[in-house]
Amino acid sequence: MTVEFTIEGQEFIALNGGPLFKFNEAISFVICNTQEEIDDYWSQLIDGGDERAQGCGWLKE
Repeated sequence: MTVEFTIEGQEFIALNGGPLFKFNEAISFVICNTQEEIDDYWSQLIDGGDERAQGCGWLKE
């Protein structure tokens, strides 16, 4: 099930995973159009973060 909402003009879509998937801090943003943009954002986000929490496209600081 999805829930769509807007905060300060920015549209969001939230997913309800049901009882098998408990609420957590995970969030995804679609902000890029090219791989170069993705690589640039990723390198900035991981700078100084916990290397053990940066696998498979996931980031946790």
